[in-house]
Amino acid sequence: MDSKEMGRRGGLAHARKDKYEALAGRPPLTLAEVEKKLPKMTDGDSVKRGLELVRNWAIAGLIPGTTAGAVARMSEAWLRLHDSDIDRKTLKDAFRRIEQLERELAQAHKRLKAAEGQGHDLE
Repeated sequence: MDSKEMGRRGGLAHARKDKYEALAGRPPLTLAEVEKKLPKMTDGDSVKRGLELVRNWAIAGLIPGTTAGAVARMSEAWLRLHDSDIDRKTLKDAFRRIEQLERELAQAHKRLKAAEGQGHDLE
């Protein structure tokens, strides 16, 4: 490794050190601040707003990148669970509707047989 490369690496290490010293010098975000500023995860839009806020906090050095990454991962998991709940509800509603239609069809068949038995011409 030449001296130019060593200087570049040293400068990068110094910049990282300064960044983390600055981060360490700031008071960390408190739970109360986070709960006040970070929206509750209630739908896709609230998760998106929260991720944008966490991204901004990480870029500004208010939280470490690893924390922002963990929040992003948790958000992905929440969205998958939320979508699964929606899918489950949609399927449950569809099965209910199918059962209702099957009952209606069975009743229509009974009425048709009863009408045929009484000699009604259905044409």
